Amino acid sequence: MESMATFEPAFAVLRALHAGGAIVLFGELVFARAVLDRDAAHLDGWRVRMLAAAWLVATLAWVAWLMVETAAMADVEWRETMPLVGRVLADTGFGHVWLVRAVLLIALGALLLRARRKGAPSLPSVILAGLVLASLAWAGHANAHVGVDGIVDHLAHALHVLAAGAWIGSLRPLAASLHASSRAEDEVARTVARYGSLGFACVALIVGTGVVIAAYTLGAPMRLVDSDYGHLLLVKLTLFAIVLAVAAANRWWLTPTIARAETSSAATARGRMRRLAWLEAALGLAIIALAGALGSAAPPMSR
Repeated sequence: MESMATFEPAFAVLRALHAGGAIVLFGELVFARAVLDRDAAHLDGWRVRMLAAAWLVATLAWVAWLMVETAAMADVEWRETMPLVGRVLADTGFGHVWLVRAVLLIALGALLLRARRKGAPSLPSVILAGLVLASLAWAGHANAHVGVDGIVDHLAHALHVLAAGAWIGSLRPLAASLHASSRAEDEVARTVARYGSLGFACVALIVGTGVVIAAYTLGAPMRLVDSDYGHLLLVKLTLFAIVLAVAAANRWWLTPTIARAETSSAATARGRMRRLAWLEAALGLAIIALAGALGSAAPPMSR
């Protein structure tokens, strides 16, 4: 346990980088397929660059995660891990998960290259990105449970990260679509309305699954205030509440104004929503960083 604690900062950073890359991949693709009008869902320059960067970050962080995990398991320096990697991949649950997720990342990369030539993301690429993100549930605390509890906990983790990916990962393209002055007002109104519906569903799913996950990791509400894990979770919940307040302002204050595309205030509302979307994205990055720390720290229930 002392050895694993030594590697906790590295695990936290790598988990956050990998999850962040996977969230951007899923969110960008979901936004293009489910939110934008079909004729606007092409892979423009920014979307191509974001997808490429996110795939690279997610893949490199996943490879580095394997190195650190091997070093922690064998209690050796990470430079000494190469001869041991094969055994970890073949003989451990983490190794099996690593191989499956590596195959998913490679397949997704191939589809993204193909989509770049065709000019639009495909449904299989969205599904693969979702599988990459959801399968993070099998590389975390949910593995501590088996049987029915294991199924429920893994499913809750998978749905939690998928909802977070669809919501937070879509904020960058949402802000970009609000900035595009060449887009017609009615097209922007449709985009904002669809994103609002998507965000509402995602928030409901995040809250519901978050309660289930907290029940498994904390066990009792008092663990929020009497454990280091609980303190981190409280910070994350505080940031989530702020993001939720910003999202509520977007949905209930600015979206109706943008929907009245003929009004002169629509352009002002678009600018305000764009700035709030960037604020949400920044807070979302902080939440992902905290999630990386939470995923690497031992929860009270496991002690």
